[in-house]
Amino acid sequence: MKIDKRTSDRLSAMMKERGLDAAPEGLSDRLVNIAVRSYKSNYSMRYKKEERIGKGILFVLVLLNLWMLYILLPGAIHPALPAGVAALAVGLGVMIRLNKWRYAG
Repeated sequence: MKIDKRTSDRLSAMMKERGLDAAPEGLSDRLVNIAVRSYKSNYSMRYKKEERIGKGILFVLVLLNLWMLYILLPGAIHPALPAGVAALAVGLGVMIRLNKWRYAG
């Protein structure tokens, strides 16, 4: 693992100015928390556009499936009806899982 000497030199110089020989307790945990929060905010800003496009595509696919079911006349028995119902169920299932995954993390 390569260590960036510029960063460690700055940190050691700051610690020497304050008269510290070792890092205070909890410094590592605080730095990890800051890094994780920064990563999450950068991730959410970066991928919002792609998530909206994906959700829009799934919405259009679900609408097309509903339209196909309307054209097939659900009251009449038609051989393609189970395919339309299955496609609608899969599309809705994917959308629900994406929303649960998005708001869980």
